This record gives sequence, structure tokens and C-alpha cells, in this order.
Amino acid sequence: MVPLPSLEASHLERLLDIDHWDREALVALVNGEVIGMASHARIESRPDVADLAVVVADAWQRQELATRLLSALSARARQAGIARLGRAARKGPAAPG
Repeated sequence: MVPLPSLEASHLERLLDIDHWDREALVALVNGEVIGMASHARIESRPDVADLAVVVADAWQRQELATRLLSALSARARQAGIARLGRAARKGPAAPG
């Protein structure tokens, strides 16, 4: 995965365009602050597959928050007929491993 240095308006619009069927997003809140988010967007050419995105605030890393968000998102995806979640390929250097 490649971090995005900035977010274009069109990308932000897509993130906010949630219909709870083809596009879903779940957030984790603490005291009204978003500390994590997981979302999926169905791939038009493969309706049983969706691209996946997940982000967790640095202070909440390694506390299984991403796992819990992905578990809940996977359950919603299955209800919508999505059998596989994956990540969109982005051009750029590989993430350090």
C-alpha cells in the first residue's frame, strides 16, 4: 500500500458516497473523534468483489481495532453479496515490510 500525500476532492467525494450496498464505511469513535475507518467499494466489472480500505490512528495501532472494523465490514459485505474484499492496486513504491 502507498500512503496518499494529499486527498483530491474527487477521492474524498467517493469516500463519502456511501449507499450501504455497493459502498459501505464503518468508523470507530472515541469521545466523538474518529480513530479508525474501514470501507469497501464494489468493483463494477466483478460484482462479488470489492476494494477495501482501512485506516487506524497512530495512537490506536496494534490494539486489534483494524481487525474488529474489518470483521464488521466483512459481515456487511457478505449481506450485500460481496464474497471477496481486496485492496485496490496503486502505482508507487511498495510499503516497507
